[in-house]
Amino acid sequence: MNYFYINFILNWGEQFMRYVWGFIWTFLLIHMLTYVAGSMLSVPYDFKTGSILGIGAFILMVIVTAVLPTVTISEEH
Repeated sequence: MNYFYINFILNWGEQFMRYVWGFIWTFLLIHMLTYVAGSMLSVPYDFKTGSILGIGAFILMVIVTAVLPTVTISEEH
């Protein structure tokens, strides 16, 4: 089998899991923030509001990471 295809599949899986875990953590942290902020303001918790904010925050995170340049640090002695 050609090593190009194996490398492509492995790299694709790694990128896919990075986005899946990024979405899960963003979704959970935004829900936690919505719950705590609502509790401090005496506002009832709304799952829909937290979900909309979580999805929006994830999309913003993906856009910002795509726009920022990749910086490589060279090791100098």
